Amino acid sequence: MTTKINRKKTSGDGIKLLKFISTVFFVTIFMLILLEVKNQCRNLGQNIDSSRNELSLLKEEISFLESDIHYLSRADRVRKIVSEELSMYSPPPESLIVYLGDNK
Repeated sequence: MTTKINRKKTSGDGIKLLKFISTVFFVTIFMLILLEVKNQCRNLGQNIDSSRNELSLLKEEISFLESDIHYLSRADRVRKIVSEELSMYSPPPESLIVYLGDNK
């Protein structure tokens, strides 16, 4: 009779060991998945930060280029370039005659 009892203990121990190993396996897989998700979130956060920095740099460059456009398209600067580099001159203003007469 003692051998039957020992067999029951070993089969019960085998089931307990199988449950323990499967639990450790699933917990390990869960932890690996959790670490992967955490790393992906961290990488996405870094990508967002670098994109924000790039956006602010591009906005600064746009404002710099807009100020250049305003400076380069000023009328006095255009007149100076036209007269010095293109040897052109602006014509003298024409005199206007305004006639106010009777409309009879």
